[in-house]
Amino acid sequence: MGKRANIAILGGGILGLSAAYNCLSRGLGDVTVYESDEEPGGLARTFEVCGTRLEMYHHFLCDTDRVILNQMSEFGLSEHIKWGDCRMGMFSSGRQWDFTTPLDLLRFGALSLTSRLRFGLAMLLLQRKTDWRPLESVSATRWLKRWTGERAYEVVWSHLMKSKFDCFEDQIPLSWLWARTTRRAGSKREGSALEHFGYVSGSVAILIDEYMKRIAQMGGEVRTECKVTGIERTREGEFQIESKLGKRVHRAVISSIPLPALLSAVDFFPDGYRTRLASIRYQTVLNMSIILKRPFSKFFWLNIGDSAIPFPGIIEFSHLRPEFDGRSVIYLPNYLPEEHRLNSLSDEELFDQFVEALGRISPGFTADQIESFHVFRHPHADPYYTLNYSKLLPEHSTLFKRFYIYNTAQIYPITRNVSNSILFGQDAARLLEKDLKG
Repeated sequence: MGKRANIAILGGGILGLSAAYNCLSRGLGDVTVYESDEEPGGLARTFEVCGTRLEMYHHFLCDTDRVILNQMSEFGLSEHIKWGDCRMGMFSSGRQWDFTTPLDLLRFGALSLTSRLRFGLAMLLLQRKTDWRPLESVSATRWLKRWTGERAYEVVWSHLMKSKFDCFEDQIPLSWLWARTTRRAGSKREGSALEHFGYVSGSVAILIDEYMKRIAQMGGEVRTECKVTGIERTREGEFQIESKLGKRVHRAVISSIPLPALLSAVDFFPDGYRTRLASIRYQTVLNMSIILKRPFSKFFWLNIGDSAIPFPGIIEFSHLRPEFDGRSVIYLPNYLPEEHRLNSLSDEELFDQFVEALGRISPGFTADQIESFHVFRHPHADPYYTLNYSKLLPEHSTLFKRFYIYNTAQIYPITRNVSNSILFGQDAARLLEKDLKG
């Protein structure tokens, strides 16, 4: 293979930790992970609640998430993977509806019988498509309006799409919706009408801690609160990284940080390449986690079809993971453009608005039922998956030898989750190994 590489991993999220672990496992060289936050984990970071750890942003598993299941098995952690059956719901026309089974759809009185049948047939048609490529030039909004009908779109989809994509609503490709639909299509067990999801008992912190332990055992270094402030290319074709550690030269770099953060640090990308990377816009994520004294509803996931509600859904995670001493845990997630008004509100202002909205969804609900609340924000969650998004995606190998980009903006058409992040880390190590041998 030749000279061992001194490898820099930018970002200590699941993707970066997976890349570091796999580079070390393959014996590719010494590894330093640069993480700007005070703890590793990225969007899978956790916080303490009810004597256990809970993800800041919701994470659940589907049967199709084989990569994380295999990784947990390899680490001897399979006993931490648990499964549960859950109900899905829809809040529309002032009430909560069951929305899990075909029979629930037939009973969904917010739509006419004709609209219900059209909706069901359209979603079945989408699930049966096997190639996403022709779908990415088709607007999901326009396709849904055509195949499910204008009324069904207004009742079921309009608030969800506007809340998640704002002014990009009409530009989101059908490939995005297809990927979300197919991931969950196999989530029902034979003989059960309920959705079947999994979780990591004790939170994804179990996996993060194991990565950290194994990286340290193999001589790797994970430096937290260590933002990369500059990256230069040396005359020898190596890379000098500036951080609180000073200036260190690395033979190879795997960047898992968001593209804006990378572009602010790199000084050697040519203008055309920089413009291409900068053309990918990100959503911010704003999530409120609320600890309740008793359950809010019977649903694990309650989609919101009412534009007066300032969030698109309620995820009552304790219906899947009952590890909170009898308390109920709900997530109220929002994916927003940076300039959205909700991003300018304080945590207390958000709390007041969200509690008032919860009272409209469940009459009788009051703030007295809340034990605590926590607000988490991240400026670069998901990209806006615009039409023909694959044409915007940068290659993992950049214009510069042994400098790679692997981040969540490239996870497409499937959307970001822990399983895909682990896979990207594995792929990054394989690509570096191939280039070092070459």
